Amino acid sequence: GEPKIIMHGNHAFNLLCAKAPEFLRYDVEEYGALYNVLPIFHGFGLCINMHMCMMMRKTNIMCAKFDAKRSAKEIVRRKANILTGVPTMYLKLLARKEFTNADLSHIKDVFVGGDSAGEELISRFNAVLEKGGSPARMYEGYGLTETVTVCVVNTARHNKAGSIGYPLSDTEIAVAKDGKFLPAGEVGEICLSTPQFMLGYLDDDGYPFVEIDGRKWLKTGDCGYLDGEGFLYFKQRIKNMIKVSGVPVYPSEIERVAAGVKGVLKACAVGVPDGVKGQKVKLYVQAEEGGDALKENILAACREKLIAYAVPKEIVVRDKLPVSLIGKIDRKALEKENET
Repeated sequence: GEPKIIMHGNHAFNLLCAKAPEFLRYDVEEYGALYNVLPIFHGFGLCINMHMCMMMRKTNIMCAKFDAKRSAKEIVRRKANILTGVPTMYLKLLARKEFTNADLSHIKDVFVGGDSAGEELISRFNAVLEKGGSPARMYEGYGLTETVTVCVVNTARHNKAGSIGYPLSDTEIAVAKDGKFLPAGEVGEICLSTPQFMLGYLDDDGYPFVEIDGRKWLKTGDCGYLDGEGFLYFKQRIKNMIKVSGVPVYPSEIERVAAGVKGVLKACAVGVPDGVKGQKVKLYVQAEEGGDALKENILAACREKLIAYAVPKEIVVRDKLPVSLIGKIDRKALEKENET
């Protein structure tokens, strides 16, 4: 959507940073430095990476612009204990021997968010951490700038594969449809209730809050479901959902399957106009090498693991996919290529 400036007060920042013991593997005293690659106009970069370091009296290793080779050397040389970032950052680190062949025993926690990481990336990164002697494992989290940043996260003590985490203290997660909460396992819009809410949007009357059962909730615009234990599973940003012959198709599921094919580095599925079906799936792939063989392997995986409506009708292989300033794949730029 259109960018907005979100206003927060001191209370929300301090409250979230005080929850550090909930998501860190060890006692705060055992940490010395965090590698800060996320920009500080981003909620996570400003709050967790910068503000939390000041509250904890820890070194904040600032990175003005991410460069995989330089960052790999800095992480190792400065012995960073905490890494936070988006999937693109970690993917690029995996291509640097300065990182993959280094002593990584100093790394205690690794968190990824902002985009779907995928099982293959998590598995590959964890293998490198283990090889380097690190006790850390990569864990996914979820949050919005409207809630400062992270409010749901997997941790070393409490995690479940495939989920994007469990809510931090004082945060409640619900899944709703038509103003009513849904039971575990049913897909709907993710709603959050937390004391970390924003003050509002700057110069904007937009107010994405609703009252359900007498409580204030934030409608996230994201689609997902909860399991019986309260872990959250992300399906798709609602506005990115593709409708093929009226059937909802989740780009994140297509991208996850494509990313599991050998040679695929990144994937982004978008809906493009179709005169018969309304929309059809077009898949953009960033790969080590292109060619018809790779496309056939992707199609075979999609036919095996997805419903027929979700199988891409077109696959485009590129050396690079566009990314935003934060490092996410720029889905909007790819969608604009197909506007008629």
